[in-house]
Amino acid sequence: MLWLSPLWLAALAALAIPVFLHLRRQRVGRRIQVGSLRHLSGAALPRRRRLRIRDPWLLALRSAILAALVLALAGPALTHRLRPQHWAVLAPELAGSARAEPVVDSLRRAGAQIRLLAPGFPMAGSHGSAGVRTTNPLDFWSLLAAADAELPAGSDIVAIVPPRLSLLRGSRPRLASAVTIRATSRDTGDMATVEAAWRRGDSVSRLIARLKDGGTARSIVTGPARPADSLVSAADSLVVRIFADSARRDDARFMRAAVNATAAVLGVAVDIAADPPAGRRSAGPGTWTVWLGLAPAASWSGATLADARGTVRRIDHVSLTDPRVDAYGRAILAGGDADTIRNFAGRFSPRYGDFVLGAEFPELVARLWAGAALGMPASLARDLRAVAPAQLAPARGTSLRSTAGSLPLRNLLLALCALLFLWERWLAYRRR
Repeated sequence: MLWLSPLWLAALAALAIPVFLHLRRQRVGRRIQVGSLRHLSGAALPRRRRLRIRDPWLLALRSAILAALVLALAGPALTHRLRPQHWAVLAPELAGSARAEPVVDSLRRAGAQIRLLAPGFPMAGSHGSAGVRTTNPLDFWSLLAAADAELPAGSDIVAIVPPRLSLLRGSRPRLASAVTIRATSRDTGDMATVEAAWRRGDSVSRLIARLKDGGTARSIVTGPARPADSLVSAADSLVVRIFADSARRDDARFMRAAVNATAAVLGVAVDIAADPPAGRRSAGPGTWTVWLGLAPAASWSGATLADARGTVRRIDHVSLTDPRVDAYGRAILAGGDADTIRNFAGRFSPRYGDFVLGAEFPELVARLWAGAALGMPASLARDLRAVAPAQLAPARGTSLRSTAGSLPLRNLLLALCALLFLWERWLAYRRR
């Protein structure tokens, strides 16, 4: 038995209150006038009546109500020992794959729970696992740390994942559970992945990345929509709002050309509305907003890209691996994925750099605009190259997690207290 607030047990001393009230007798006497007391001088003295408990059932019920209330406030809980669990977490893209079935079957026969390596860790094949999206990159390290936090001490995890280098994103955690990595075999289909998908009418377009000559080549494949594509983002009516001052009309023209080129490549319909900053109150927000004004960027519900208002940096080239920095490694975009407004370090005009005249500018616009409108990741750097399972093994650490769990009894005692109170009221009414 575990007490969450043991100091409340001192209130059990209040059980003396109902006992005192039941032993207390109110003597209501009546004055009688007599002529003389001399005839009573030889009479026997009256015997003092002993204190006795009246209505013992009422006393027992009232004491039980008070005791149950005090015990509920003390927070009792039954402790039980938590048994170590055996989890097998499967990458969502491998669910139902012939390459993973032999490993999954052997682990299932060994008594392991087969779960998906996704937020919430739903059981593989359950109703909740049908809506797990596989277009976003797998956050391998964070999910392993979350699984380790849910399991009791002494548990173990077997992770079944594709052997891709992209799983090494982030920091390697220290886990208390023993983790074993089972990498599936690679075939020609594992050399490609779907990085993003969007729906337009009855068709679905997918951005597919493939390994080619040591790098990654991307292409867009469009086909009819399937029932499994119900969660894909719709791209039927996308709006880009460009607010530009009169001194930034050329900037807006280059930005419009880049958005049109991106929409043509992606095969989506986009409505580009160019307005002066003075008309921002009458115009509705778009799927993506570009702010080219001297005043600070307005606050919209969607993502916003703003150019430099103060010191303008000349930008000629952007890094091909990370479009957020230039060729010298200096940041050109301020604001991360969680921020609403991204600030550009320069201007979208050839007078402030040859960047807008090269192929990097439409690529940057494609990544930013497509990320805001179609749900693509800001960086499409999914590395499909193979990685050894030893590189995916997390470090072992210590944990202060307890091996025992608790079952609180507070609500049960409060319910018992309410039932005893109703019984006491009924019995007191009958006595009356």
